[in-house]
Amino acid sequence: SPSHSLDSPKDITDLFHDASDHPSRTDQETLSHIHPQWRRTLFALMEQPTSSSSAFLVHVLIISLIVLSALVTILETVPAFHSISVSVWFGFETSLVALFTVEYIVRCLAWSSTWMGLAKWVISFFGIIDLLSVLPYYIELLLGQDTSILFRFSILRMFRLLRVFRPFRYNNTILLTIEVMYLSVRRSQHALLAIAFFVVMVLTVFSTLLYFAERGTWDETLETFINNDGDPTSFQSIPAAAWFVLVTITTVGYGEITPRSFLGRLVTLPLLLFGLLFITLPSFVLGREFSIVWEKMTRG
Repeated sequence: SPSHSLDSPKDITDLFHDASDHPSRTDQETLSHIHPQWRRTLFALMEQPTSSSSAFLVHVLIISLIVLSALVTILETVPAFHSISVSVWFGFETSLVALFTVEYIVRCLAWSSTWMGLAKWVISFFGIIDLLSVLPYYIELLLGQDTSILFRFSILRMFRLLRVFRPFRYNNTILLTIEVMYLSVRRSQHALLAIAFFVVMVLTVFSTLLYFAERGTWDETLETFINNDGDPTSFQSIPAAAWFVLVTITTVGYGEITPRSFLGRLVTLPLLLFGLLFITLPSFVLGREFSIVWEKMTRG
């Protein structure tokens, strides 16, 4: 069966190749298809940090710039730093954007041995993130105004922070952990689907019960349901009650909606128990599968 084959150490090893051999072999195969020599050297310098000491230094420099960019983005929003001149922040951003623009162009050149290779890089996750990280700056220059005050461009500026994920692509341990997590979820999909179905059933049943228990009486003047205290009830509809049920069974408990009647509180009691169950079961299932897969990976 599929589940049995996934449990075998042989299949696990096939899914995750030996990290000490596979990356270097792949790197050499990739470089062999890149021409001319200067583009091959450029590709190794930008995309293969372990290929040489120069490539490693470039990698460290880019990571440092990414961290600095994220730090500037964060500090720019702190009220204590608002006294710093706008020109100073603009100078920081201009310098960083210039460096990241050069990096983006160089990476495009490194991938431009074929049009297909260039297109693959441009539309890749990191290629899109690199473009979006510098795009707001040039839009700001074209519009002649600060795009940070415009919500639609603030979203683009936020992509600068996503650059901090770039160093992870070169860390085998992090990549291995992500792959093991993915495989653990895939191996647990039937149990997780069963739990999700149970959650939906509880959500539907208890939302309906709480709505009828807490909606109160209809007030013709206010044209809304009011509770025993004469205040508009928080359980105006089943979806509103579903929000309370959801934050209760997930043990979040925001507290902005609470049952007032004795019957409503009585219905809530089982939800508290279900909440502990729903948190414990997925954690146990995923934790167990993660431990099994990780043990087989490290053993292989």
